[in-house]
Amino acid sequence: IFFFSVPKLSVYTNENCAFCKKKVITVEKYERDALFCSEECWTQSLRTCVADLRCGAISSWPVEMFVSLDAKRKLLELAAETLDGDFLLQVILMVKSRLDREIFFQLLLQNDLSYNHYVRFLNETGQVTDASALYETELSSNPQLAAMNASTLQAVDLLEFQTQANSEWLEFVEKTLPSANEHVKSLLGELSGQLIGQNLANTIIACILMDNKATNGSRSHQLKIKHKMSDEVFRWLALEPLIALEHWMEIDSLLIEKKWFARKFVLGLPVDRLILFLHSKNSPNAIIARYLQYLPDSDTLVDLVVRLGLYSLGIEHFVRKKDAAGLRGLHSRVPSSRTKETQEIEAYLSLPTNQWKENIPKE
Repeated sequence: IFFFSVPKLSVYTNENCAFCKKKVITVEKYERDALFCSEECWTQSLRTCVADLRCGAISSWPVEMFVSLDAKRKLLELAAETLDGDFLLQVILMVKSRLDREIFFQLLLQNDLSYNHYVRFLNETGQVTDASALYETELSSNPQLAAMNASTLQAVDLLEFQTQANSEWLEFVEKTLPSANEHVKSLLGELSGQLIGQNLANTIIACILMDNKATNGSRSHQLKIKHKMSDEVFRWLALEPLIALEHWMEIDSLLIEKKWFARKFVLGLPVDRLILFLHSKNSPNAIIARYLQYLPDSDTLVDLVVRLGLYSLGIEHFVRKKDAAGLRGLHSRVPSSRTKETQEIEAYLSLPTNQWKENIPKE
C-alpha cells in the first residue's frame, strides 16, 4: 500500500485547485489526481468526504482519493469530532486497511478517542495479538511509560495464555468438582468462573490443579519462568494445591534440592514455616515427619513439636537419630497431662541408645 506524506511542498503549477477551482500558484497539499491551493481547501474537501461517508451518500470526494498519511490522520480526527462511535470505528478500520500495522498504530496514538475505541473493539472481539502489539507500540513510543513496558506486556501475555486455556479450565472444573475432596473444592470455589481475568497467582494454581504437577515442564512452571517469579514465591504458591491433591512426591520434588558441591539435600523453603503450613492444612503426620530432619537443631525441633502438640513425631525423630539429649529436652517440655508420651520417652531413656527401637512396647 503506497501513501504520501508531504505536509507542505512548494511546487509551482498552472493547474486549478481541486476544491475552490482557483488557479494554483503554489501547491500546499496534494492527493491522488488532486491539487489544493491551501490547507483550508484540503480540510474542507476532507470534511465533505467524512460527511458523505457518514450518511452513505456517493461523494465527489471519495475516501480512496486521499492517499497521504496526513489525510488519514485528518480522517480520524474528523470522524472523532462526530462523537459517533460506530462511525468512528468504521473510519478506523478503513484507515487500518490502507496502512501497515506499525504506521496505523502510530496514527491511533495521536488521537485518544480513536485509540480508546479501537482498544475496546480489540478486547470485545478477542484480538489479543493486536492488542498486545498496540500496547507495546504505545509504551515504546513514550519514554515516560518505558518503566511500565515489561509489566504491561506480561499482563497481555497472561491474558493470551488465559484465553487459550479457558475452555479447558471450565471443562476441568465441571468434571472435577462433584467428586473432589473438600480441600480441592475450596480451591475451585475461590477460583470460580472463567480463567480469563484471574491474576497470575490464581492462574498458576489453576494450572497445577489441571496438570497435577508444578515441577519443570508444567504450565505453572512455564508461567513462573515467563513472569520471572522467584523460586520461593512459586513454591509457597504451589504448595497448597499440591497438598489439596495429596501429591506428596511432587511436593518433595518441588521443595528438596541438592546444591552444587554440597553433600546434603536442602529445602527450598524455611523449614519451620513449612511445617507450620503443612500442619495448618491438616497434612498427615507422616508427611510432616519427613521435614523435621531439616530443622537446624534439637531445641528448634522441640519448640516446634511442643507448639503444634506433635509429641509423637518428636519422639520418633529423636529415637531414629538415637539422640538422647534431644529426647530428654522433649521430656522436660511434655505437659503432665500427656501421660502416654511421658511414659514412652521414659521407657526409651531407661535403655542405652543402641537398644532403642522405634516401636518399643509400652508397659
